[in-house]
Amino acid sequence: MKKILLSISAASIFAAASLYGQTIVSFQETGAAGNLAGAYPIDFSNDSITGITLTADSNLDTAILALGSGATAGTAFGSLGFAGLTTSTFSDAISGNVYQSFTLTPSTGFLLNISGVTFNADASNETSTFDFNLLSSLTGFTTSDSLGSFSIVNSGNVTTTIATSGFDELQGVTSSVELRIYVNRSAGTGTAAYYADDGVNGGLFSINGTVDVVPEPSTYALLALSGLALAGYAARRRNRQK
Repeated sequence: MKKILLSISAASIFAAASLYGQTIVSFQETGAAGNLAGAYPIDFSNDSITGITLTADSNLDTAILALGSGATAGTAFGSLGFAGLTTSTFSDAISGNVYQSFTLTPSTGFLLNISGVTFNADASNETSTFDFNLLSSLTGFTTSDSLGSFSIVNSGNVTTTIATSGFDELQGVTSSVELRIYVNRSAGTGTAAYYADDGVNGGLFSINGTVDVVPEPSTYALLALSGLALAGYAARRRNRQK
């Protein structure tokens, strides 16, 4: 499978990278003419699609951007979003499979630490409120499993990062992990669309963190011995102070 070296083109992501680690994956539409709806899923095998740039750490085997079965890919100019959004609640979005999905798989011998997911998003309807909730395959896909959320109000746009470093399940990952951003519209009538388009910093989604080499067993043994030595030292100090 093709490996693509990391490169970052949106200035806003540098700030996120400094706070949440390096950018290990980004999906960006370039504003080129044409309908990107037929591009899904976007992965290493079709990263040369006109209008889409995928960059990923070279130690990932898989980086795939896809849509849930209840989401209709948008047909607007240069858009990575989806259209015809009618779900009104978070639970509706889950039961209706209305989400955008990011699946990452580290190469053999490497592990993932996911510290944050950054979104640049906007909406098409001037009287709507869109709500977004991030969930993962390692923490669950129910309404009580949200890793973080944000909203877009009245055709506004948002650039935000949901921090995930506090979730142990997303650290030291050695197999595939799927991140889903579920979308519902909690206010407004009719149908509307959510987009990640070139009007907001290049329509970029990025996943931040590190891809590290899995430590050798001898490293774990050394860490364990170091821990025992520290514990013994602390015990001796307590005994002297009695």
